[in-house]
Amino acid sequence: MSGIATAGLRTGRRSALSLWHTGAIGAAAWLGAAALTAFWPDADDLGRTVLLADIALAIGLALAAASVAAAARPALLQRSGPWLLVLALGLAVWELITAKLNLLPRPFFAAPQSILEVFTDDWGRVCCARSGCCCRRH
Repeated sequence: MSGIATAGLRTGRRSALSLWHTGAIGAAAWLGAAALTAFWPDADDLGRTVLLADIALAIGLALAAASVAAAARPALLQRSGPWLLVLALGLAVWELITAKLNLLPRPFFAAPQSILEVFTDDWGRVCCARSGCCCRRH
């Protein structure tokens, strides 16, 4: 084979197997936040801990898949990689200081599970009030 053809094969092979490093680090951070949420017991009785851990796990797995799939990385996703990492770290710190260690007093500082519980329990009211539909049913 000529040198040009082998260089093209090497370039094509390398780009197909490339790893998005920021996405992989972000995926590890989201998986760590999911593990923190799921396996460290809450300091107080909080609902929706399992749902929050499942959401963080799903985001972490999606980022892990996107970090190895070269074709599934649009420019917007690559630019948002650092933000996805910061969001995972922020969620982990928020979870740690509110739900796990109970360092910040409730009700002034709500845990992420409490915010998620409001949205899952009162979704009908939130949706109706926002759209202005017939709120008399609620």
